[in-house]
Amino acid sequence: MKVVDILEPNAVITPLKGTSRDEILQELSTCLANVHQELNAEHIYDVLLSREKLNSTGIGDGIAVPHGRVNGLDKVKGALGLSPEGIPFGDSEEERTHIFFVLLAPHKPVGAHLKALARVCRLLKGTDLAKRLITLETSSAIYQTLSEKDAQL
Repeated sequence: MKVVDILEPNAVITPLKGTSRDEILQELSTCLANVHQELNAEHIYDVLLSREKLNSTGIGDGIAVPHGRVNGLDKVKGALGLSPEGIPFGDSEEERTHIFFVLLAPHKPVGAHLKALARVCRLLKGTDLAKRLITLETSSAIYQTLSEKDAQL
């Protein structure tokens, strides 16, 4: 599974306007609902927020991968948002998160959800790609750069 299989070019937002976890999740939920008409922004937000309340989806290095399962999906869908200034997102109020990659998965099969999470983490965590994405100013440049790196893995 490639990241570009789950991320539409118009599901990339830069810069995110939100300045809190909840605002970021709301913004990305709205984006997903606008791109995928079968989805409901309020439901997506509720799913993502419920997951965050269990444990932060921040994975370090300024990256978070909010995710959850949604009824009615036929495949994993994603949205990517960048906040150049960053916001406190995880357990530490001191560490700022800049990259938010939302993943929504169907309830079955479970394997697709886990593969998507692993792919996003491998692509972004511990690589120069994350730092490079933050410097890009347009959604199309971010999508193109991500696509090129994804093809190399």
